This record gives sequence, structure tokens and C-alpha cells, in this order.
Amino acid sequence: MKNRAIKDKNIIYIVLIAIAYAAVYAERMFNNMPWYDELYTYYSFISRGPLYATIHWPLPNNHVGYSALSGFLSYFGNATIALRGVSFICATLNIMLVYFLARKLIDNKTAYLSVFLYAAVFLVHNMAVQGRGYTLSTTCYLISLLCLYRICFDLNGKKEYIIYTLCLSMGIYAIPSSTFWVIPVCVFGGLFLLINGKGGKLLKLIIASAVAALISVGIYFMIWLAIGSNLLSKDASSAYFGVYQLDIIKKDPFAASKAGLDYMLASPYIQSMDPAVVKKELFIYLDNLFDQFFSGMGWVILGFFAITAVIALIRFIKDRTAFLELFLFVSIAMLPVMLIVQSVQPYLRVFSFFGLVLSLSVSMYVDIFVSRFLKRGSRFYTGAVILAGCLLFALLFTYRYRAPMADREIDIADALSAMEQGGNRVSDMTSIYYTDDYQKYVIKFLYDKELAEEPLGECDYVMVSDTLEDKSIDHIDWPMLTCYGVFDTELLNSRYEVITSTDRYRIYRKKTNG
Repeated sequence: MKNRAIKDKNIIYIVLIAIAYAAVYAERMFNNMPWYDELYTYYSFISRGPLYATIHWPLPNNHVGYSALSGFLSYFGNATIALRGVSFICATLNIMLVYFLARKLIDNKTAYLSVFLYAAVFLVHNMAVQGRGYTLSTTCYLISLLCLYRICFDLNGKKEYIIYTLCLSMGIYAIPSSTFWVIPVCVFGGLFLLINGKGGKLLKLIIASAVAALISVGIYFMIWLAIGSNLLSKDASSAYFGVYQLDIIKKDPFAASKAGLDYMLASPYIQSMDPAVVKKELFIYLDNLFDQFFSGMGWVILGFFAITAVIALIRFIKDRTAFLELFLFVSIAMLPVMLIVQSVQPYLRVFSFFGLVLSLSVSMYVDIFVSRFLKRGSRFYTGAVILAGCLLFALLFTYRYRAPMADREIDIADALSAMEQGGNRVSDMTSIYYTDDYQKYVIKFLYDKELAEEPLGECDYVMVSDTLEDKSIDHIDWPMLTCYGVFDTELLNSRYEVITSTDRYRIYRKKTNG
């Protein structure tokens, strides 16, 4: 009864901690303006509903699984909830999942420390409420590890294999780059079962992993069909030019899927780099990555991980049931291996999930120290954990963690707000000439308005950025759509008048006699 009371009390504590983090995430969610990638995702996919988001993939920038789930939230009618709601839910849930995983591997008090360490990793916090799939992917990662723990220690039934399979699939569906944790998890689980002589469970795990791979291929096959049929119907050189997309899929699904797959693989964001360059810049890349965990600590964390991998391996060799140690060794060792094998340097935010590895690595050392030099029930240790937790939680209120994610997007929002304050409502706007992509995404997100895009001279409104006045910018640089050298300033001044002006944007309206 006493152990149960303690367990129930710990559940209450972690729920309260999760609520505290949820409050921080909620404030950031609503008060920190979304940046370009988020707004692009909202404009192009989420706002169009879950079905559209499920089958469209023009660029890797669309995290399909995340957009599909977020599409359901769009029915609530709030753009912020639709864009960031899934990440907010997952970020809050992850606080508790880290605790539930950590307390299985180390003592209960250190498990709390694991939570505070994990949540204090800048990449983890920075992605917590962004309208991207990284936090959702981390949720899948944590749940799959919890299932794997139960499988490895004979605490499972069929449901653990099913949940494990679904988490791997959903992780890859959320973002394809989830393979950077999916493959190590599969390798780690297989090695643990193999080394501990659990051949039957190993076979089941292999089957579960294979099924997850098939599900992932099946999900992306639907996307390939949608993309490919659309491309074939619009390609004048195709035998299916002008044919309805659904008819193409029915008649020749393999041609459609091949066209879709070829299009996806042709994306410059997926193409591999020169292997020699990846190897040469490996340590620089890892330094930059870990500098995003804690500022200025890149090389320190890199060295820390190198030492941890060796110590974890030695500890596992001594005790082959050491789940945590094998997990740390495989996770750390496979990171550079996968980068080299795939010859890629992904966006650093892809590895926000690795914050868990750092958290558990530190916790392993703390657990070793406590077991040798302190009493786990001592007030000193309890006080140390509470103090560390408070300091790490307070870190979230420093400027780096609260800094704006958006830049030009905020300037556009300010210009539109100033326009409204001047008596000109966005809701009354009908057509516009966009000079950059930011504008259409901000207007859709803030005002749920998709204006007709018309040429300069025919549209009713024009938003002009400061870059159009910079003579040194003589070429179009995405996401800018025009530049000083090609923008018709004479036509603008002759047919339009300024109605709003800020430091970086001016909004023009067509003259009534124009």
C-alpha cells in the first residue's frame, strides 16, 4: 500500500510538472508569430483539411502526417490551434512520457531530473509548439521505446507490438527523416533480444518492424499515386495528358506511382551530398547540432557523447540486461554512421529527438553517483533535484528561448494591423500583387483571406517591401518574388497611392481615378 501511495503521489507530481510546461508552451504558442515554414504548411495544406493534406507532397517541407492530423484541428476555426495544436499536445505529453520511460531505467527522483534536462534542450523547446512534425515524431519515438522496454522484459502482450508498429509508421509518416530514430530503435531492440537469447521475441520484433515499413510504404504509395497522376494529367508528352486523375490511377497505378516517386526523389532537399564532404564536415556538423542543444556547448556535448558511448558499452558488457546502456550506445554510435551512410546533412531540427539521449546520458551518470555516494531518500538529493529542476525550468524564460521565431512575417502583420487601424480593412481587400511569398501566407493565417493575385496595374492593392528599394538586390531571391531591377516603380507610383507605411513595408491602394 505504501509503494502504491508513493507511486500515486509521483503521478500527481509529474502531471503538475507537465501542466507547468503546458502553460509555458501555450504562451509561446499564441504569442510567438509563426515563421515561414509554418505559414507555408498552414496555407498549402492544413487549412485545406485533412484529406487534402494526406495526399499532397510537393516538397519535403510538408510533414504529411502532421499536416493531416492538424487538418482536423482546422475545423475549430482557430488558425493557431490548427497550426500548432498537435505539437502543443505532443510537447506536453512528451514531458510525462520522458518521466515514465526514465523511471523504468533509473531511480524515480533522477527521472524527474531527466524531464527537466530534456525540456531544457533548446531544440526540444524551440520545436515544442511549431507547426512542424518534429515534436509529433518524438512522441512516437518515446512510445515506441516504452513498448520496447515492455517487450524486452517480458511485460508485454500483443498490444505492445501493435503500438510499436504504429509508432514507427506514424513517425515516418509525420516526417520521413524519422528514420534517424526509427532505424536505431529497431537495431537496439533487436540487439538486446538477440544478446539476451530471446529468439522468439526477436522474430516478433522483426516482423513488427517489417510491417511498420510496409505500412509506411503503403502510406507514401497513396501520396505517389496522387502526385504522379496529377503530373501525368498535366504533361503534354504523357499518354495520359488531360485524363482525369482518378481514371489514371484506376488504369495504370504503377505509372502514376512511379511518376510520383521520381518527383519526390528528384527534390534537391532529398538528394545526397558528396560522401567525401559529409565525412570531412562531420564533426563540424555535429558541433553545430549540439550547439543547438545548449548554446556554446557543441564540442563539449560531442565529447561527452563520445565518452558516454564507451562507458555505456562497457557497462552493458558487464550486465547484458542494462537496457539504458545499450540504448545510449546504439543511439550515439549510429548517429554519425547514418549521416555517413546516407551522405546527408539534414536540418539540425531533425535531431530534436536526440535531446532524450542527452537527458538520459546525464541521468545515467547522476544515477551512478547517487548509488555510490548518496542515499536515494536523502533530503540533500531531493533538494538538489528540485533546485536543478527550478534552474532548468527558469532557462525557458531567457531571451534565447523566448526570442521571436518570425522576422519579416511580424513586419507584415504590423503593416496589416496599421492598415486596419487607419480604417482600411483586410476583409474588404479583393485583389493584390504580391512582392513576396510571406504576404499571402500571413494574410491567410491572420485573416483567413485568400486574395486574388493579379498583375501590377490591374490589382487593387500592392504590398511593397524595403528590399524593392535596395539597388544592390538585382535578382529575385526566394521567397521574394520581385526585386529592384525588374519592379515597375513608375507604374506603381502613377496608379497607386500609399495608405500604410512602416519601416519595412508600404501598402498601396489603387487610385480611384487609376
